[in-house]
Amino acid sequence: MILGQLEARLIQTNRIIMAGLNEGTWPPDMGHDPWMSRPMRKNFGLPPAERGITLAAHDFTQGLCGTEVFLTRTKHDGGVATVPARWLQRMEALMKTLDINPNIIRTDQYFDYAHALDHANEKREIKRPQVTPPVSSRPTSLSVTQIETWMRDPYSIYAKHILKLKPLDPIEKPVGALERGNILHDTMEKFTEAFPKDVQDNAKHDFIVLAKSTLQENGFDQEEWNFWLPRLLRLSDWLIPQEQQWRQNARFGKSEIEGSIEISDNVKTPFTLKTRIDRIDYLKTGGVALIDYKSGGTYSVKSIENGKTPQLPLEAMILNHHGFENHQLPDGKVAQLSYWTMTGGKEAGKITSIDNQETLNTLIEDTYTQLTTLIATYEDEATPYIAIPRPDHAPRFHDFEHLERVKEWAALDDTSEEAA
Repeated sequence: MILGQLEARLIQTNRIIMAGLNEGTWPPDMGHDPWMSRPMRKNFGLPPAERGITLAAHDFTQGLCGTEVFLTRTKHDGGVATVPARWLQRMEALMKTLDINPNIIRTDQYFDYAHALDHANEKREIKRPQVTPPVSSRPTSLSVTQIETWMRDPYSIYAKHILKLKPLDPIEKPVGALERGNILHDTMEKFTEAFPKDVQDNAKHDFIVLAKSTLQENGFDQEEWNFWLPRLLRLSDWLIPQEQQWRQNARFGKSEIEGSIEISDNVKTPFTLKTRIDRIDYLKTGGVALIDYKSGGTYSVKSIENGKTPQLPLEAMILNHHGFENHQLPDGKVAQLSYWTMTGGKEAGKITSIDNQETLNTLIEDTYTQLTTLIATYEDEATPYIAIPRPDHAPRFHDFEHLERVKEWAALDDTSEEAA
């Protein structure tokens, strides 16, 4: 803590650094009052200017009685030599009077530390973390959302699933993307259950009511509701017409459906892929549409097709491999993949979809091939869990950035423009 003299009186610490022990700083320069002389100040009942020096002396004495005290000052200020605070001068004079060497209160230990920092015997370049745990410790089951993390930041999979680390929430954690996402998913689940068939024009009011009940269930108070309301109003203005238009060509099916498949092709150990699909609707033209709600982020058809956002293709793959045994889903093909990004911001909502059947068939087949290749690659103990292989494709949420020490190596990474 960096405190002023007044604040420092109110706390007790085991170690205190009394800095700025120069004349003019501690004690401060009282200066010359051009308006009131000393007799005038006295006649007005004002304290003398020297009272500030008395208080500074009290603070110095009180601080000096600490368990461990560092007395520091700068010898030059702006190229000009400074004068030690009168307290230091009087301490030195007193010690000389008592035949005590003033250097007895000095220690070279911390000076040695400082000099050692400037004279390292060895210089080691900071490397990007890449750990190679034994194959027996590597995960054999992940969710579809973690597959994307596996691709963008394998080290996070190592930290979470091998080291079993879990970040702690900060005290008074602010509302973030995770909370917004949970609120959105819970509200949409209630909304689709309340309107499984047609969505009427007055459904906007019902959506707001459902959203408020969801916030209350999650511990949000009235003040926080006032913050959420404008965003939810904008979202409802977009959502209700969107649902009405969508349901002219589709029928709501199921929401929040869990499924999984076991992958054994071209891998040594069977691997379980799990998911929880936000929504499956039945298209009137045949086939099903997989819908994933997003409370933020940027999604494009290109990112889905090139595998950078593989969540929906992976879910389609699970559906095609009959991974939802506990649910009666049609045997029909996956005919559409859609991200519904609902922020309630300036652009309240956006739909990103792929509905070309030939493209979908190729995409799902390629996704399966690439996933088995990824699994097989990490079955080799020589394959490391690298921290962010491509910084330009870092994950949106990064719980283990501090463990990966990204800021230490990323600036001089051999893939960066600076290194090139």
